[in-house]
Amino acid sequence: MKKNHIVILFLFIIGIGTFFAFFNGQNVPDTKVQAGAGVVSFEKVLDQISRTWMSGASQLEQATVKKCTKEEIPNTFYQCNPDFLKCALQDKVLHGYRINLSKHGKEFKIYSKSEESDGNWPDYALLVELKNIEDPKLSREILLTDECRSLYLPRRVYHYGKLTQKWNWDNFDRHIFVDKHVVTNRDIREWVDQTEVKNIKFNESELHLPSLYLTSEQMENFCRYRGKKVLKAEVFDAISILPFDNAVVDRAQEFNSIVPWSRKEQSVSKAWQKIKKDPCKKAVSSECKLEEKELAHFRNPSWTGHYMVMGGYLEYMVNMIHPRRNLKVSSMYFERLSPWFRLGERAFWDGDGFSFRNFNWRGEDPLKEFRNFGVTFRCMKEQYYHESF
Repeated sequence: MKKNHIVILFLFIIGIGTFFAFFNGQNVPDTKVQAGAGVVSFEKVLDQISRTWMSGASQLEQATVKKCTKEEIPNTFYQCNPDFLKCALQDKVLHGYRINLSKHGKEFKIYSKSEESDGNWPDYALLVELKNIEDPKLSREILLTDECRSLYLPRRVYHYGKLTQKWNWDNFDRHIFVDKHVVTNRDIREWVDQTEVKNIKFNESELHLPSLYLTSEQMENFCRYRGKKVLKAEVFDAISILPFDNAVVDRAQEFNSIVPWSRKEQSVSKAWQKIKKDPCKKAVSSECKLEEKELAHFRNPSWTGHYMVMGGYLEYMVNMIHPRRNLKVSSMYFERLSPWFRLGERAFWDGDGFSFRNFNWRGEDPLKEFRNFGVTFRCMKEQYYHESF
């Protein structure tokens, strides 16, 4: 790819003479765009592509939406999704430019800093070719970064674990970005296709569902491909536990929420009793319907906007404080009155397999009908201030 033909997009178009991007604190050199004829149309096509990339199906014609999406799958799945963008725009002509995503012998080409040895690349970006149908000299290649997946963790003092554990920490000296959703089968298929990594299990027929059968080592490798690492346990608590007072950021909170939707209740049974209608909208447990279980990772955002912090699927995280407490257990494998449905409670997964013997449930075992268990995960990025410049 010729460097003088690269334009990097970040959320919106800043200016047509010079483009500049700021990737989670990392500066990327600006690239001049040829002035003169075609500049206005080029600006328009960039704007339309970036809107489609960031917005998913929400701004497209119904015929395209019907062709490229499934009705039951939420739109967030299609945001910053190379498969969806290819379906929606491949070979279309926008303002005099034909869109091409098929590059380097692949359906689409992802540039990942972990995979590219030369150049100052963003952590993760999709390559898109814009072919000018009248003047090939005006053709360009652009990189689209994924700004849909992660949310910024507010800077404040946080509590780790249950309130009885006197362990507080803060992120005043760093930027932390956490993925909103757990990793899906689509994400894993892309990783396999782009890097040709071997012996990776994923469900090809249910790409929108969570990845369930990676080892902990494979999870780390996937997050590294994305320029990130597996979520830490204390950060999981930060996105899950409601601050008792949002205005207090410089000291530990007096009380911890035990469920992600209430600051007050300190009893699991009382917290559920107050949910008069549709408790599965709060957290997916064994009592919920099949479709609610399958789409649990798109439900129930926490106070920070992160999904499925309680209920749904088992979720692995790295715990350097208590290594044998690395698994969020509240899930479809337990009834909602189980002691596991309480924030800060974690079991142990050995990271190698998915049968009963690979877990230590600490005496609070899953329902007897379950003997095999899938484990999800999500990624995060942590960057200290001195690395931002």
